[in-house]
Amino acid sequence: MYTILLTEQYLEGFLNYCRKYRYEHDNSYLYEEEDLDFFDINSNPTVLLIINNEIRGVFSVMNTNIENGIIRVRIFHSVDKGYKLLLSHMNNHLKSCKGYRLFVPEETKASHIFSVLGFEIQSKTYRMIYNSNTTNYDLPVDMSFEHLSEDNLESWIAIYESAFRKSITRSQLINDLNSPYVIPNGMMLLKHQEYVGIIVLSFDDNGVPEIETLAVDPKFHNQGYGHLLLKYGIHTIKTGYGKPTLSVSNQNNAFSLYRKVGFEIQKTLWYMMYKF
Repeated sequence: MYTILLTEQYLEGFLNYCRKYRYEHDNSYLYEEEDLDFFDINSNPTVLLIINNEIRGVFSVMNTNIENGIIRVRIFHSVDKGYKLLLSHMNNHLKSCKGYRLFVPEETKASHIFSVLGFEIQSKTYRMIYNSNTTNYDLPVDMSFEHLSEDNLESWIAIYESAFRKSITRSQLINDLNSPYVIPNGMMLLKHQEYVGIIVLSFDDNGVPEIETLAVDPKFHNQGYGHLLLKYGIHTIKTGYGKPTLSVSNQNNAFSLYRKVGFEIQKTLWYMMYKF
């Protein structure tokens, strides 16, 4: 039993491992098949656990997804007792990193494994589903929804960055707009004299429709715009694609709104962090 850094020699074996085990814990950065087909070794430092010339564990992180020195885990999984070896090797390899963050389903054994390794629970994220039959919504006559376009792209970026306190580039947004996972009429801005909020509706890896993003410009909070955006998302998905779903942190004030309008908890994820 030993660990090595991923090389081209082991790339196909690593990708097959991800395809086989990605659903055993958080797979939010492994959900699109093309993410695996075009896996970039340089942008995704990866350690492999090898036993009898076979890959028996993987630990992969994303150099492109770092917040305050804490790097996002793409996948951390072992079918043998190799978690400590994988973690130790990655720690030695990423000396400039301050730690790791990941999501783990509450009901899996992985939550206990990561706790033993030193990961601490920061918050919970709920996967919710809308089971109510209500789909109608009334939009005041002085408000309107607009498709994301070149004309309102900068307004979208401004709302997104103000609401989430992180940046997004024009190219990222255009790529999202052209994604086959985005539902038709699924990237919209709410306008009330000026743009006040945004919403993204998409399909997850299993084709389940979800409200992926919903944000209101902070200067327009507590004026009912979030409720209107939510009702638009519910109406659009329910009338053409099935039951709406969404994910929300237990620390997000919107959680109570989602429950109030009819969303129910389907699954709980633990947001865990490991710090050096």
